Amino acid sequence: MRKKVYGSYRVDTCPFCQSRALTKNSQQIPVCSQHKNQEATDLKCVCGEWLMIKEGKWGVFGLCLSCGPVSWSKLCELNPNAFQLKKETKKEDQKKQNEFIIRSDDPLYFD
Repeated sequence: MRKKVYGSYRVDTCPFCQSRALTKNSQQIPVCSQHKNQEATDLKCVCGEWLMIKEGKWGVFGLCLSCGPVSWSKLCELNPNAFQLKKETKKEDQKKQNEFIIRSDDPLYFD
């Protein structure tokens, strides 16, 4: 048997990448530091109603108006595509600027 260690029973995982959750995002969902700005979208219950995300004494859960509270593990199973990352295109890569180097002995420097 393993020795019981304080705080090792509940380990929160990031729903986006399944690594260890260290912080919380704006919806109070435990996430890793890389996904701190990501939000879960379109969370629905089994009955089809929208879920409100709440935080209680034992962690995050969903609250349905018709069904009541829904556990976080069940919420993740019901909404697998709510935690997919959106592909963001970087504008810096698209607009590569030509670097213009001017030295002091360059004739363009004195214009």
